[in-house]
Amino acid sequence: MSDSEVNLSRKVVNEAVNLCEAILDDIELSKTSLSNIVLKTARLCRLIGDFEYLKIMQYEASGYPSHPEGMPQDLWSYAVRAGRNYKEKTKDKEKEKINEYIYRESIGELEGAELAYTERLRASQGTSISSEYAAIAVSNIEAGRNIAVNAMSRSRSRLESRRAFIYNYVINKYYELKLEGITSDIISNYSVKVDSRLTLIAPESSKKFVSIYENLNSDNEEDWSNAVHSCRRILQELADTLFPPIEDKKLDSGKIIKLGVQNYVNRLIAFVESRTDSDKFRSVIGSHLKYIGERLDAVYNAANKGSHETITDREEAERYVIYTYLIVGDILTLVE
Repeated sequence: MSDSEVNLSRKVVNEAVNLCEAILDDIELSKTSLSNIVLKTARLCRLIGDFEYLKIMQYEASGYPSHPEGMPQDLWSYAVRAGRNYKEKTKDKEKEKINEYIYRESIGELEGAELAYTERLRASQGTSISSEYAAIAVSNIEAGRNIAVNAMSRSRSRLESRRAFIYNYVINKYYELKLEGITSDIISNYSVKVDSRLTLIAPESSKKFVSIYENLNSDNEEDWSNAVHSCRRILQELADTLFPPIEDKKLDSGKIIKLGVQNYVNRLIAFVESRTDSDKFRSVIGSHLKYIGERLDAVYNAANKGSHETITDREEAERYVIYTYLIVGDILTLVE
């Protein structure tokens, strides 16, 4: 997980969104210099924990340092990521080569250079020369003006590249943070409803979800397995509460549906079928219950046989927990 993927508090997300909006306004409406904007962007990086791009923004503000042996690989990679690399053709022993370079000037230096060249061009306009060397002087002025025009064009192009780089970074973060806020609100509202119902109907299962969360935060694989085992126990306890074990049921087709103590998935499906007339809802919940039940049982049986390779990483455990929580939420909607 990268630094920028660390979960942020709602307060920090709101602050970061507001900062993004302020930076985007500064760029779109040209409210301030780009050298000021890059410092604001560095603050955004620090606020959301994106320390890799914080380093890049610091170099954008201060310039990329030079070294006698050439630019170190880490600095080069930062500069390339920021889009500062360019290629030029050179001749080496009559052979044409294409070399890649990095321009190292800070954003402030680029802004200063553009301003200086603009002033130089303005000063050279309307110059009056009357002497025997007028032709030579005019030629020199024109040559100087052409050099200034080319240099200004290069500085402006690089400055606009910096502007686009910062703008793209900020606007991407803006939508990313807005989406995070929306999904956070949705999940929060959903969990409030589920947790309140679960506490009333199966309080011990509610406590187990707290234990599961603690196990998922561990760096120990055994704790991740324990989290998955707890998911199985939650579904079992919910089945015992909503549809206690009964004798197996024989269908008209002759098929027998096992509804005993160990058949918690079948009992939960039977509860769902008894509470809704929606075939689609029954089908979806039934298929999800069978899927997660088979996975949880497989992990449980493997653990009983002494296998230690059932849960390979935290993300796998998290998926089981999420599936279990959502299924529990769906089932609880049917409880009066």
